[in-house]
Amino acid sequence: MKRVYKQKLAVCDEQDIFLPKGSKALHIDIQKEDVCMWFECDDEAQMERRKILGIGTGYRVPSQEAEYIGTVLLYGGSLVYHFYMEANQ
Repeated sequence: MKRVYKQKLAVCDEQDIFLPKGSKALHIDIQKEDVCMWFECDDEAQMERRKILGIGTGYRVPSQEAEYIGTVLLYGGSLVYHFYMEANQ
């Protein structure tokens, strides 16, 4: 069954998370001081590892295999961080 879930993300250059296979990123934002990604998935699908990349403004954009998720402003807007999710590994 398709559902929408939330995954907290760390503010770092690279991290691995586990999502149901075929998950689609919908939105990224700050919730209660945490960076969160909301995603749509089939909650009965097998879990798979996905790599999340975070880059600051002015840094090199990841390869075309990485899908843009969204941008968040942190620390009162003094840090702007852009998140990408790499294609299935």
